[in-house]
Amino acid sequence: MDLNKRCLSSIALKWVVAVTGLIMVAFVAFHLTNNLRIYLGQEIYNRDGFAWKTPVVITIARPVLLISFVLHIAATVAVTRRNRQSGPQYAAGYRFHTATWWGRFMVVSGVITGLFVLTHVIHAKVGWIDADLHTWIDPWGRKDVYNMVILGLRTPWLGAAYALGLSGLLFHMGHGVHSALASLSLSRARLARRLQIGLWILLGAIYAGYISIPIAAWVGWLEPTLSR
Repeated sequence: MDLNKRCLSSIALKWVVAVTGLIMVAFVAFHLTNNLRIYLGQEIYNRDGFAWKTPVVITIARPVLLISFVLHIAATVAVTRRNRQSGPQYAAGYRFHTATWWGRFMVVSGVITGLFVLTHVIHAKVGWIDADLHTWIDPWGRKDVYNMVILGLRTPWLGAAYALGLSGLLFHMGHGVHSALASLSLSRARLARRLQIGLWILLGAIYAGYISIPIAAWVGWLEPTLSR
């Protein structure tokens, strides 16, 4: 592959990483609007807390999210390999000096985020963790997700895993959105400061919303209606 084709291919890969990353950030924000309904009580949360169960979301949004997740990982691996093949000048110079401080922990935060997603799916969706809680039915005949979430988060190791995973997610999104804006040519000098402020406001709000739920479960602001 000649130099021009290689550059174009690298740009295309970075665009894939950027677009798929922004799609997943949008999902994280959307998912938070569902999760925060837990503060409205058991009935409302069990009834409205999971918009993923609507036919439109199941047939369209879930496949888009899954494809984005796979493409994001594949394109990131490809970009990383090409960066490492660019020689010691890149490795010792450009990458270190232009990376944000959270960007240097991108691999670690990515692994933490991946393990967090896996744990969340196994716990909240598949039911391999606290399997007995997945059999509970609320007084209105629905799956009792409200008590499952609160009692699950009160399990010390699981609550700690969620807190660590959410912190890893914050770091990963911080660098990811920053890099996505750069790849999409949206972080030029005159826009950079506003974009950075907007980025941290968005990420701070998302993180605060998510982390508030395990904290509320630990300190008793969220109380289960049933006990184990």
